[in-house]
Amino acid sequence: MLSKELQRKIDINQYTILTNYNLHKYGYIKVGIKDTKQQWAKSEFWSLKHHNWQTNNPDKIKAIQRKNYERHKNERHKYYLKHKQMFVLNNQHFKSRHPDEFRKIQHVASNKCNIKRRCFGFIPLNDYFDDCVAHHINKDLIIYIPQDIHRSFYHSVLQNRNMVEINSLAFTWLNLQVVM
Repeated sequence: MLSKELQRKIDINQYTILTNYNLHKYGYIKVGIKDTKQQWAKSEFWSLKHHNWQTNNPDKIKAIQRKNYERHKNERHKYYLKHKQMFVLNNQHFKSRHPDEFRKIQHVASNKCNIKRRCFGFIPLNDYFDDCVAHHINKDLIIYIPQDIHRSFYHSVLQNRNMVEINSLAFTWLNLQVVM
């Protein structure tokens, strides 16, 4: 008689082999172990045809997702109102356990919100660090640089005012950071 752990490993291996075999041969996954109760997952989700349809029709998928989002909007809002205290406590717990990570998330989220309002992109060329600001070198790309460098020149991306000077300082600083 085999131990339970060894039997479990054998069952998992058989399941993996069956899963890969059935996905290749039939286009859907056969759930269950050979010579046991067999269930067939013939849903469209697992079908290869459905996967191909999804990749060929992204606009229809987006419309379906948007319709479902709108349909369940009130339910999500009711759930949030009913469990608001739980959400607040979870956020406080995460903030107390991971202060650096929370600061980064908060900073990036607020930057993205402000930049979206100004119709700018947000593609960072380097990583965020403490006491830095996001400087746009054009409408899409940003470089995180120290605040004193960023305030050394009054500049505007939209009016192209002093952008050559500030960008040269930003790239010089970035090159020095890469070399170090």
